[in-house]
Amino acid sequence: MNNGSVAGMNGLIIGIAKLRGMKGTCLLGETSGYVVDAKASKAVLESLLSITEITVDMAGLEKKEKDTETLIEAIKQEA
Repeated sequence: MNNGSVAGMNGLIIGIAKLRGMKGTCLLGETSGYVVDAKASKAVLESLLSITEITVDMAGLEKKEKDTETLIEAIKQEA
């Protein structure tokens, strides 16, 4: 990772794993930090599905993604 930050429990788990010599992979999605971001969740899931060659119906997640975008836009308007 060249820029940005990993916060909260995600950052803690990755940091402790490295200190203990554990190897692994972590897929993270970029979020605004204001809301649970379905767009980021979808991006991470798409990456995982591509790696594993599994297919999943994402219709429900796509609706949540649109809802998230609407919510983020409303927050931006208020700021």
